[in-house]
Amino acid sequence: MRLTAAELVESREILPGQWLQSYHAPELATGARAGQFIHVRPGDLSGMVLRRPFSLNTTDPAAGIVTIHFRVVGRGTDFFTRLRPGDTIDMLGPLGRPFEVAPRSQHLLLVAGGLGIAGVRMLADEAIRAGRRVTLLFGAASAREVYPSSLLPDEVEYIVATDD
Repeated sequence: MRLTAAELVESREILPGQWLQSYHAPELATGARAGQFIHVRPGDLSGMVLRRPFSLNTTDPAAGIVTIHFRVVGRGTDFFTRLRPGDTIDMLGPLGRPFEVAPRSQHLLLVAGGLGIAGVRMLADEAIRAGRRVTLLFGAASAREVYPSSLLPDEVEYIVATDD
């Protein structure tokens, strides 16, 4: 576990009220595993004392980049949408136990809905790097809340179901 200042590289709204942000945080990108999370707080505190937990969505150890995917649910998460590239926040992590995949597994079936994708997105990357096949079943309340397939590796078989 490390405490580090992370610099925002990119921030974009990928679905209504859902954001994907990339941060330069080499200390966290190296050694983080799928299923782990970070605690985040504005570097200047901005009047917010409590950290917000975010699942690690992806990591790129070579570039030192970590990404988080979150939904705006209040003042704290809304604050993060106002950050601009170059702004710095405080990150603590990686925290939690990573997912464990049986070494003999050759084809992973991942199931996620809504923001649950953030926890398994990185697992898909790890599985593909290990030469495994990945099928991802994704559920959402409506078609407009479906995680964009363009944000997944091409090798992932992506199956979507919505309530509508």
